[in-house]
Formats: sequence, structure tokens, C-alpha cells
Amino acid sequence: MYIKELQVENFGPHKEQTVCFKEKGVNILYGINTSGKTQILSAIYAAIFDTNILKYHRDSELVGKTRLTICSGDKAITINQIHTNEHSYLTANNFEEIELLAELKRNNIYFYFPGLERRKSIQYSKQDIRNAFEFLQNIGIQGHHILGNCNAKNEMNILMTLAEERYLNLICFIMNIPKGSVVIGDGLLAFYDSEWCKAVIDILVKTQGIQFIIAENEHTFNVIKEMNIFAHRLSQNSAQLSPVSYNYKEIPRNLLKSIENTDLFSDTQTVIPISYRIGDEFYCGESKEVELKEIKGKNPCNSIIDTAEIYINAYLNSKVKNVGKIFWGVDDKKKICGVRLTYDDIDTIQKRISEATSHAHPMIDPELYTIEFHKTMTEEGTLAEDIYVVEIDVYPQETKYLYSTSKNEVYVKTAGGKQKLDSFDLQTLFENRLRTKK
Repeated sequence: MYIKELQVENFGPHKEQTVCFKEKGVNILYGINTSGKTQILSAIYAAIFDTNILKYHRDSELVGKTRLTICSGDKAITINQIHTNEHSYLTANNFEEIELLAELKRNNIYFYFPGLERRKSIQYSKQDIRNAFEFLQNIGIQGHHILGNCNAKNEMNILMTLAEERYLNLICFIMNIPKGSVVIGDGLLAFYDSEWCKAVIDILVKTQGIQFIIAENEHTFNVIKEMNIFAHRLSQNSAQLSPVSYNYKEIPRNLLKSIENTDLFSDTQTVIPISYRIGDEFYCGESKEVELKEIKGKNPCNSIIDTAEIYINAYLNSKVKNVGKIFWGVDDKKKICGVRLTYDDIDTIQKRISEATSHAHPMIDPELYTIEFHKTMTEEGTLAEDIYVVEIDVYPQETKYLYSTSKNEVYVKTAGGKQKLDSFDLQTLFENRLRTKK
């Protein structure tokens, strides 16, 4: 089974968009932030599974359409979906189309949205690590050193980078997918440099019998081109308000189901991936694109939430060329000290930052930033319970507007932190930008 084609009209930022997919191997959708990559994946999900992940815009007077063609054996199954500003519904021209829809093997279509998953942690059994190592060998890849380390060591807490942890997550997910399936992923290459991107794409290319459709940011284009991967560039092409779009507060449900159906938790001996060790030196210092924060007060939630909105605003207004990063749990001397947070704290931070950015002017698209809670290890090598390094990444965005916070304040990023702009500063900034354009 494979997905052959998707057509959407008036869906998210897309007025009209048609994407044809290769039957075998890797298909990549790429584009700048807010070009609607995740929206395309959500249109596929809503047509196949559940429209609960969609958000309806009552102010829109348009009608949206989704047309998805799936090939299974010698049959082509077409799913037609209509979207109004209140609900979505499937249409069929005849009874034969209804019969084909009933035959669709939905269990063979998997969604993997790692950036949206909100598990407290993922643990691996020693057998899972061995299986992952063997999986890579079977598809012709010599296992990355982190898998060798996990196999060789007796310790259950393994210090690994975020890239290594995401790499391990992906392998454990893919190795449980049966042949003849479709895997649809969002941001599989996020947080990776070019060499890591090549390593991940190499896994996808060499995994036979599965069609991969993944959405990635434009910064991956050079790697995609170098590895000769089929790619389709999306461009935001509608200024009109569509009746429907993806609701970023909802996670595709079968993502969690797919992970829970694997053997990740089958062994009492578990390996816990750890990103940072307390007391170690952080890998970089402060710059215009990196901000380090130590939490000293008794209410870490409020400290993170209040400063997060300000720094997200400052990065978006400063037109930094690379991803802007804020880390909580690292002091000015680059020493990792961590932040003590409960699971409820983590949930509160995610929800309140999302609420604050949704009330910014203009509204800050959730695609423009990500929040990560990295587990830590004590100096003795044991898991530091409830102590994290919190990271927010803000992605570069070209816009003619300046963003203001939910409190109608405007900030820009400076080498030494951030600066709040008064009316004179705003006039000066606009004047400089106009002069630059000329």
C-alpha cells in the first residue's frame, strides 16, 4: 500500500496544493516555517482517521476540500473530504467507492510526530537496544556508536545527546513497522546537523518495503539534494482565512498507539537516555543566538513562562539567521545545574507558553518554536529525578511585521540579552529596515 497523491483546497495556508508521491522510498515535503508542511500531513490524517485534530474557523466563508488517493494492490482508493467552517465530512460518488473505503487498511498507516509527543520519558530495555543494533546491521548500516555503548555498558543511565536520543527513538519506532506500510513523519530531521541528517535519511532509504512521507524545514534542502531524495517544496499561497486547519494542541492519536504497541517497556532492565550531566560544562556560551538562564527563585514555572514569551518575541523580531536557543538550568559560567520540575510543572509550562504566544500580535505560529525538557544525570552517574535542562528553539522568520507579546510589548534580541523597545526605538527600527530595503 502507498499514498499516490494529495490535493487540498483552502486548507490551512493552502489555497491550492497538489503533491504526488513516489511509491517506494522517501518523499520529503520542505519549505520555510509557516509554509504549511504540518498542515499537509494533518490533511492526510484527517481524511484517513479522525477530524478531531482539526480546528474550524467560523469567520471563514470558504469551502475546503481534500482529495487523497491511496493504492492498495491493484486498486486505487480515493478519499474525498469537504471542510466547512463548522465540520468536515466524506463524500462518495457511488457504492463502489464506499466499498473501497471500507477495505482500506488503516492499520498500515503510521504517523510519527516526535516534536509534539509529550511523554515524560522514554525508556528502553536492553533487548530493545540489541534489536535496534541488529536492525541497522540487517539493512546494511553499521550501528551508530551510541548503540554500541548501550550494548557494552552495564549501567542503565546512558549519557547521550538529544540527537542520539532522537536517533534511537526513530530506530525503535521504524523497526516495528511491517512491510507494505506508510510512515508519515513531521520533523524527523529537526535538531540534526547535516551529518546526522544524512545518517537518518540513510536509515529511511535502506528500510525496504515502507513508503516514507516526511515534512522538514528548508534548512535540510542541501542534504536532500546531495542525497538525491525526492522532494516537493511547499510555498504559503493564500492570504484568505481557510475554514479549517490543524489544531496544534492535538497529537495524532495513533502515534502514541504505535509506540505503545512496541516492546519498549517489555524488560525490567531499562536503559534511560540522559542528555546532560549536572556539574558538566555546557557545550556553548552565550551569544546573540544563545541565551543561558539559571533558575534561582522558588517558582521555576513562572520564571520560565515569563521569560520564554519575551525571548521568543525578541528572537522573532531580530531576524537572526540561525535558530535562536534559550536554555534554563545553565549558569553564566556554562555550568549545568538543572531545573527541578514535576510532570505537572512541565505540562503547565507547555500550556501557558502556548496560550501566551497565541495571544501575541500577530499570533505566533506553533511551528516557529519548540520546547524540550532534557533529562539530567547526577555527577555520580545516576538519574537526577525531576531535574531538567529546559530548551526553547525559535526558528528564523521573515515577516514585514514586528511581533508584540500578549502584554503588547515589543522586544529585540541583543548580544547581551534582550531589549524592550519604546516608541522612539520602534520608529528608529522601522526607519532602519526601510533604509536597508532601499
